[in-house]
Amino acid sequence: MVRAFLSWDRPDSYESDFRPEAYEAFKARYAATLAGAVPGLDGVLADVELTRGEQALRPAHFDSATVVRAALAAYPGDPDRAARLLDVVGGAEPAASGG
Repeated sequence: MVRAFLSWDRPDSYESDFRPEAYEAFKARYAATLAGAVPGLDGVLADVELTRGEQALRPAHFDSATVVRAALAAYPGDPDRAARLLDVVGGAEPAASGG
């Protein structure tokens, strides 16, 4: 969860502080998304967003913020695929090799 928050919170090059209230709000949103209580993308839009997240895992384009944001946005449409992306960011699953 902390890795996902830090990825989500630090997508830019400017310095920011870890704010407990932002982390708590992110945890609540993350849990609500995984519980199906937050609307999100489905169908082709979920597929497009998850593809974006998968591409952001490639070394040449690595961007963990994009991975987390894509996975959370598309979770309602394809929870298994989105969960795999979140697991990679969280260190629970190795990233697939292949370019």
